[in-house]
Amino acid sequence: MKPIIIYFLLFFSITSFGQESVEKMKITLEKYVAQKTIHISDSSIIIDLNRGKISAPKNCKNKKTGTKDSERGQLKIADFLIEYDIGFSAGTFIHSGVKDDYVWYKKTILKGNDIIIGLQKTEHKTTLVVTVYGDLDTMCFPANFRAEVKNETDIKTLLDIAVSYEAKL
Repeated sequence: MKPIIIYFLLFFSITSFGQESVEKMKITLEKYVAQKTIHISDSSIIIDLNRGKISAPKNCKNKKTGTKDSERGQLKIADFLIEYDIGFSAGTFIHSGVKDDYVWYKKTILKGNDIIIGLQKTEHKTTLVVTVYGDLDTMCFPANFRAEVKNETDIKTLLDIAVSYEAKL
């Protein structure tokens, strides 16, 4: 009986409830960036972020969390929380200099925007980070989005929101 209990405890100590494997998340990311066109749901709402706007699910709540030199806030969709930071002083959450910190990293163009996407795995969580690069010629600065992701739905939700970002000129 004791070996069964030890096995049971060992199994659940290394398994995350409700969390897909990193390998499955990588496949989801590859499929997303390989799309010829990205279709954002018609049932979404437009959220004005001062420096730009995004499309988000209707049940999304936007909470601005401060700073005057960049636009920082949180998007909450049910129990899924996305942090954003937009503007020159926000810098870029992800760039080629930190590529080795990610288990999956991709620089791509989606909806006409240069975007870098990275999946970061730590001991306790998996984080998806997206930077939509702005155009310095028109003074459009980077828009950064990040969230702890647990499944394909979280990944697609964050990517749909980030990809929908349109800077105000």
